[in-house]
Amino acid sequence: MEFVNSKTVQNFIDKNPSAVVMLGASWCFPCKRIKQKLPVIQEGFDVVRIAYLDVDEAQEFAKSLNVMAVPTFALYSNGKLIKTIPTSDENVIRELLMEARKY
Repeated sequence: MEFVNSKTVQNFIDKNPSAVVMLGASWCFPCKRIKQKLPVIQEGFDVVRIAYLDVDEAQEFAKSLNVMAVPTFALYSNGKLIKTIPTSDENVIRELLMEARKY
């Protein structure tokens, strides 16, 4: 998992054909919990690159995605936003990574 900020997130999205951005916050317990588990969740999905973005440091980016809850996961394919999902459910995240492999 890469850590990005408001200045580097677009470059991350553009350079990775299949990218997932986790939008979270330092004060969010479910975000902390799932962020720690992401390396294990990502096993077997090496073609999908994952980045973490703190919404408090990238409010405009979060606003552009209409993020209303954290954590939210945004799936991109070839720089294009495919979907956003607010979740901290490991199974839902795995399903998103499976979907990401299709692109």
